[in-house]
Amino acid sequence: MTIATDGIYTFKNFDGKTYNSINQQEIMSKFFEDRNELENNNKLKKTLFEIKNQYGLMPSDDLTMIRIIKRINKMV
Repeated sequence: MTIATDGIYTFKNFDGKTYNSINQQEIMSKFFEDRNELENNNKLKKTLFEIKNQYGLMPSDDLTMIRIIKRINKMV
């Protein structure tokens, strides 16, 4: 479960250069659904930098998120 401010809807090109495209749903999926690197305390920050570097987008309003992830321990 993720709770986010409306800043999640404000991603815009920050430097006027041309980058690969990504839609709003894909941006939200990267933040809300991606389960890679869950152990990394800076995962959300890293995702923000990825979107900036690969797609040239940054939020134009404050962006705050709380993400709660249920872990399932597998018995071996």
